[in-house]
Amino acid sequence: MEDERRGSVWRRWDLHIHAPGTKLANGYGDANPEVWKRFVNQLEASDVQAFGVTDYFSFDAYLAAVANYRALVPDGRKLLIPNIELRLIETVSTDGKNVNTHVLIDPEAATPGSLNKLLGDLETHITAGGKRIRCRELTSQHFAAATVSIHDVKYALDATFTTEQYLIVTAAGNDGLRGTAKNSQRSQSISDELDRASSAFFGKSASRSYFLAESRYEDGTVSEPKPVFDGSDAHSFDDLRRLSGDEPHFQSTWIKADLSFRGLRQTIFEPEHRVFIGDRPPVLTRVEREATRFIDRLQISSVSAYGGQNGTWFSNVDVQFNPELTAIIGNKGSGKSAIADILALLGNTRQAKHFSFLTDSPGNKKFKRPGFADHFVARLTWKNALSSEKKLSDDPDGLKPEAVKYLPQNYFESLTNEIEVQELRREIEDVVFSHVDPSERLDAGTFHELEDRKTASSRHEASQLKGKLRELNIEILELEDQAAPAFRAKLVSELDALKTQLAALKASLPPQETQPTTESTGQKEATDRIAALTLMRDDLASREKEAARRLADQKTTLQD
Repeated sequence: MEDERRGSVWRRWDLHIHAPGTKLANGYGDANPEVWKRFVNQLEASDVQAFGVTDYFSFDAYLAAVANYRALVPDGRKLLIPNIELRLIETVSTDGKNVNTHVLIDPEAATPGSLNKLLGDLETHITAGGKRIRCRELTSQHFAAATVSIHDVKYALDATFTTEQYLIVTAAGNDGLRGTAKNSQRSQSISDELDRASSAFFGKSASRSYFLAESRYEDGTVSEPKPVFDGSDAHSFDDLRRLSGDEPHFQSTWIKADLSFRGLRQTIFEPEHRVFIGDRPPVLTRVEREATRFIDRLQISSVSAYGGQNGTWFSNVDVQFNPELTAIIGNKGSGKSAIADILALLGNTRQAKHFSFLTDSPGNKKFKRPGFADHFVARLTWKNALSSEKKLSDDPDGLKPEAVKYLPQNYFESLTNEIEVQELRREIEDVVFSHVDPSERLDAGTFHELEDRKTASSRHEASQLKGKLRELNIEILELEDQAAPAFRAKLVSELDALKTQLAALKASLPPQETQPTTESTGQKEATDRIAALTLMRDDLASREKEAARRLADQKTTLQD
């Protein structure tokens, strides 16, 4: 699929959703075929691409969901991940409420046999006949009361799966595990241990800053940044409206990763940059509003008349770009410079003389030699669907705006060479200065200082004359350039490019909402509340700015 060829892209995930037949608070009704059909259809129609199908102390709902989804949508591409919700023995709050944790398991490893083994190994606190009841042995009367220890959970998981095949995701609040008693060393210690045992957390966007920090633990040890996900926690068809992302208190979770469990695990290593909780990741908004500045794809193919006598080189190449592309990685000779040069050519770069692949210079005879580049054509398409096409033997169009800024390696090498020349000159000057008689040095410490003192007056007068001459020459050149037909053509091209950008911005405008004629009491209260919070926010921003100024003054004083 196209998205897979672009690498990691932003998709909506909901890793906490209950299915029909869930062991507690099942609001779907009897899990009959019609209920399952309605449930599967709503999942398939949703913009959410991955679901953590959840059940309490059981995988029954997940297995049933997978079976019904595959039967009803044979070609469906949604990712269904098993999520078992467990109530922990460990408590951290003053009211004694248990912490809930979830275990997400790689669907490829979640066979009925492996899931059954996990439930058979994991013991609860409930006993019967002097033995602890295992999760596999729980009955309907046990699910609301059963608890397990986080250490038993880890032990049972490691006995069945590798550490790459599961994630422990614990429910949390904005400032740590929900309800942790701040004045209790016991609660703080348990909270830290649960934090250490967890791979990620379920929470709101306000939780992210806390769990990305490295100073969460009471003993002062460094805490690893961890991702936070929000979930719908749907238990009924009414709850499934939360999948739209428009329901209050249920924000959308966006993850930048491949649509797989392995992709989900990437959030563990980059929790800040691969997870976003909110309406839409900023980069997707930028792509819509600035579509003329994002490359969509690069296509390269041979002309129809080419028989391949000088090699295949490019055969129907179609490189689809990720909007957050930061690097092209490959071995030497794998085509990195070729891709970069071709993008720059189609973007009308001003650095064509520094190309390392599309060149036929005397000292670097590469692909632009006769019989090679002239047999291939490239097309660059932008996100607004506009494209440009050139033969690889063509030159950039200097009359059109530069759409791609290119800094080739040869350009940096030329700058390095200039720096080396300057260093050599300074070495020569130092040798000459060492042979100048001390009485002739005019108290100068270096050759450059001596040169400045001896030529200061004449340089000042010459500088004034050169300045006047330069201004006249610049004015003459500008007038000559403006008189040339190419100048007008360049302005027309720049104007067309700006019109294109303006059209893209207009196309991305959201639909205009009509203002309601009247406000309900609830809306008026919300408006007043928003106004009050806005004033509070502005006041805090002002105070923050003043505090930053005072801090800067203090730092300056300290530095002095």
